[in-house]
Amino acid sequence: MADELIPSYLEGDFTTWKAKLTEELQASDIFRDLNYEGSNISILIELLSYLGDFTTYFINKVAKNVYMDTADVYECVHRLGRQIGYEPKGARSARATLTVTVSGFNGGDILKVAPWQEIESTEEDEDGNPITFTTTTTTSVIAASASSFSFDVETRQGVLKEYTDYVGEDLVDNILLLPTGTIFAYDENLEDDYPVIEVKVNGTPWSRVSDFYDEMSGLYDENDVYMFRYDKYGYYIIEFSTARNVPANNDEIEVKVLESLGSGGNVGAGIITGNNNIPSTFVLNYSPPNQGQPVSIISITNTLVAGGGLIAETSTEIKENAKAQIHAQNRNVTKSDYITSLESRSDVIKATAWGEQEIAPSGNILEYNRVYMSVIPDNWGTSTINVSAARWTVTPSISGYIYIPHTYASVYENTLSEFIEPRKMLCAREIYEIPELVNFAMIFGIRMKRGYEFLDAATAIKNKYSYYFEAQNRKFAEIINHLNIIEFILDPSIESATDSFTDIEGIQNFVVREIYSSVNIYESNNMELFPQYIDDEYAVTVDNKLRRIQLGKKQFPAGSGDLCIVQVEL
Repeated sequence: MADELIPSYLEGDFTTWKAKLTEELQASDIFRDLNYEGSNISILIELLSYLGDFTTYFINKVAKNVYMDTADVYECVHRLGRQIGYEPKGARSARATLTVTVSGFNGGDILKVAPWQEIESTEEDEDGNPITFTTTTTTSVIAASASSFSFDVETRQGVLKEYTDYVGEDLVDNILLLPTGTIFAYDENLEDDYPVIEVKVNGTPWSRVSDFYDEMSGLYDENDVYMFRYDKYGYYIIEFSTARNVPANNDEIEVKVLESLGSGGNVGAGIITGNNNIPSTFVLNYSPPNQGQPVSIISITNTLVAGGGLIAETSTEIKENAKAQIHAQNRNVTKSDYITSLESRSDVIKATAWGEQEIAPSGNILEYNRVYMSVIPDNWGTSTINVSAARWTVTPSISGYIYIPHTYASVYENTLSEFIEPRKMLCAREIYEIPELVNFAMIFGIRMKRGYEFLDAATAIKNKYSYYFEAQNRKFAEIINHLNIIEFILDPSIESATDSFTDIEGIQNFVVREIYSSVNIYESNNMELFPQYIDDEYAVTVDNKLRRIQLGKKQFPAGSGDLCIVQVEL
């Protein structure tokens, strides 16, 4: 029924209009016997048909883009999303936790890392430049020992851009347009302690808000605020409002913001090392009498992957997220509401929730009003979810490390609770459950077409397998269908933001020899239920069946091409 309501351009295209005009003229006494193909009037008919075709196309286009469900022009989807209170997001920068080891101080000294300091990684972007990570806030610690000391520093991917030549006179309708052609980091979570932008007016920092009107009450008296937005033309803008304060014409405006690589800024563990260009003043000792003196840096590295980088939202993503937000009405009532709220944070890639109907469908009153939640953070570690690295051996010749989540960091659980609190129902009790990562690996056999190299195709398969299992592409409690994985790998139209996997086209035959799982696969054989990890009737960790597997409520799929094997089929 919905498709019937969508206007169709083909109902008034060039051919249709030409046929209708010719038929109308042939019905008249004057033009009844005219040879239309050989007369000059055919030029007029085609001209009118072209105008009709052109007009009909744009009328249909306008009609489709009036409503969110049928809109297909990005500018219109962006505008409709903002009309219902959703702010479309630009590119998001990856987050990385750096472990800094230093020496040359006394036990109990106060060590500080200043904001807006850059550290280069050993990995390069598409232009051959080192992928850079930048501190955006002050980190202060007390040294526990006098010999060497290690502590964590939070960073965001991006190269620091500073703009100091703006004045209030540069504002157009209270909007300051940042340089076009540059992708800036957009942090949609304004409660994040690690911002990506800083705006000063006459040397005084102003605060970023998500809405100029949501906190205008007698309890909120800060008026030096701005919004950082990603507009419908793909420009990054800083907006002020006359409902608050607006810089005067002669006021000096300074902007510090990160230039982002989006999803291209996600790098592996041990990649961010400073590349021998660590600033000598990266860590300073602020204890008298050595106040402000540099501290010797032994090493800087990221023990965990840097993740969470994403490209700007597409039209489809804006539609889904905008409707999810308005349906929630800023209250978490259903499972979808909780998922939407949690995934709106920049430090949460995926989230899930479940409650009494799934835990106690028979009506156990002890489970009433309990909401269980689990999240996949953009960075694993002491600031989010504590993990350990466990070696997983797929075959005697192939093994690697996988994450085993253990506990939520208390500060992270408190942060999520504070974020959920304004949106919760009064009777609900939220409980955080540790996610269980279920890792998969496979042994593939391939035969190549002439003119293609086996090693190139094998690398493309492994890379695409890893891309399939990237956290932003998967979800909790997913049904893992190995046939879908095979189709995904072989589909040449599926590309990542950084890899087109072109060597996949060289595969002539593709088979799966073995399927491995890091946990037991429990298979329930009654009532034709497909395999699950939540029943204990039958368990294996290696399989050769291309079948569907249902994950549990808090289980999340993972996989790395490095743990897969690609063999030559004879």
